Amino acid sequence: MGRRQYPIWNEIDSCAYARNNRKGNKSYGVNEHGELDCYIGTSVDRSYKFFKTKTTHREIKPNLHEYRFYLDNRLLKVARYDYLLDEIEIEYNEN
Repeated sequence: MGRRQYPIWNEIDSCAYARNNRKGNKSYGVNEHGELDCYIGTSVDRSYKFFKTKTTHREIKPNLHEYRFYLDNRLLKVARYDYLLDEIEIEYNEN
């Protein structure tokens, strides 16, 4: 399945996937929601939660899709995509 078949597409660039001095990329699609917990530290025993992200998708009405992005459970951005008009509106949450 390719990018166009998922409402949410994540691309990761990480040295963990790099080989022979090349960029390391991985990607995956999400239908309704995806969450990422980021931990920092030096080992499993010395690892601490740094942040959490969440991206959600829902179809508000036929052909109108809403996407939300959260950082540490705080809503940062909302996007609404009209499939018929092929237009997207992105709002930044100031709170």
